[in-house]
Amino acid sequence: MKFIKSYFNVFSIFIISPLLITGCNKNKSDETHITFSISDTTYSRLGFAVAETQIAKNEIRLFGKITADNNKTAQVYPIMSGVVKSIHVELGDYVRQNQLLASIQSTEVASFQKEKLDAIN
Repeated sequence: MKFIKSYFNVFSIFIISPLLITGCNKNKSDETHITFSISDTTYSRLGFAVAETQIAKNEIRLFGKITADNNKTAQVYPIMSGVVKSIHVELGDYVRQNQLLASIQSTEVASFQKEKLDAIN
């Protein structure tokens, strides 16, 4: 048992002493490591602001063009020409078959109605 203890002491002296000697002789470099740098011209163009609390807005402004979905629209063409006097539905309203959409004043229709009244009398 004594032999193992002395062997361990000798072993530890030969192994640990070189580690201590090399650990104490570290070369310290005078280099400074720059993690981030910015040029003076870039720095002069930057703008800085102080963070502050503000009321959150529930809207955003976007630019774009709104178009109708051509797959869900119907083209309406009148039989006679004329001037639109009133519109009975709004954009996006659901309509039924034979529902009045608009009233048109037409000279052609007026002339046909006059001919009809003349024929009756």
